Amino acid sequence: MMAGRRSLRKIQIGRETTAGTAVAATVIWRGIGTILDNIQIQRVSEDVGIIGGTTRTNVPMKGGSLAISQTPATFEQLLHILEMSIKTASPSQDGAGTDYIYTYAFPIAANSIKTYTVESGDDTEAERMAYCFVKDFTLSGSGRTGYQLQGNIQGRTVSLNAFTGSLALSAVNNMNFGMTKIYQDVIGGTVGTTIKSNTVRGVNFKYASGIEAKETADGRLDFSFAQGTDYVCTCDLEFEHDAIAAAQKVLWRTQTPVLLQIKVEGSTAFVTPGTTYSVPTVKINMPGYWESFSKIGEANGNDVVTGKFVSAYDSTAAAAGSIIAVVESATVP
Repeated sequence: MMAGRRSLRKIQIGRETTAGTAVAATVIWRGIGTILDNIQIQRVSEDVGIIGGTTRTNVPMKGGSLAISQTPATFEQLLHILEMSIKTASPSQDGAGTDYIYTYAFPIAANSIKTYTVESGDDTEAERMAYCFVKDFTLSGSGRTGYQLQGNIQGRTVSLNAFTGSLALSAVNNMNFGMTKIYQDVIGGTVGTTIKSNTVRGVNFKYASGIEAKETADGRLDFSFAQGTDYVCTCDLEFEHDAIAAAQKVLWRTQTPVLLQIKVEGSTAFVTPGTTYSVPTVKINMPGYWESFSKIGEANGNDVVTGKFVSAYDSTAAAAGSIIAVVESATVP
């Protein structure tokens, strides 16, 4: 009997038609992580005249989770995270191009997400959990490196189940920090108009979905359903301590809302360029305000400073934030 091999681990996912009804996987997730069975086992204390007690236990709760370890982010696989955390998007074709535009508007009222079935394991054993959604995720990058994606997925009862077979690896395009552009505009302006060049050294975008597993009297030990509550969206930007950074600190002290856009483009051209886009693109649009700034620090002999930006609905912009993702696929790949 041989032990499972690290190199033969895998994660496979499938989009559910009905939330909580398990489906076969359709995609191999190109990342790292394993399922954690969160079954709760309680030993029962009882006065039965036996030293050391008995083997009587109770299982009042079942459920699972999967922490997606930090892995290079791709334009295509980011869509699965957005579908499980923000909303289900209906793509639109970019003119006559082979690319499609997916818009994930942050919730003002209730958004409907897409739940997934997740399979994970190795060559010894595979486990599965249904009704999976994303609790939170982080997209971060700096310098001449690729963006890193990590997140936390919650699901229902973990069970043994063979991997769905015959799945091929999907082609993906990497998101690199060097291909980022930062835009900032007045709150009543048009997002993505005024570029701020040669100043931002690092981006750390965090989205906490606010989706909560609800336990009710429903004849089951895992959660009954999931429901969105308040989301929290923040973005830490590390600046060279230059005139642009100094201007942000003025906006912070006066608590002046602005429109912030983080735009990341790929380097592989679409087969047929669209009207608006010619390469894979992600745009994070955020109306919001600076919540805090760090004291001046240092990097490679230059002064730097980090600001925490909070995105939320703004009445002047008449919008909350959104993420626009553009890939060469008419369905979530």
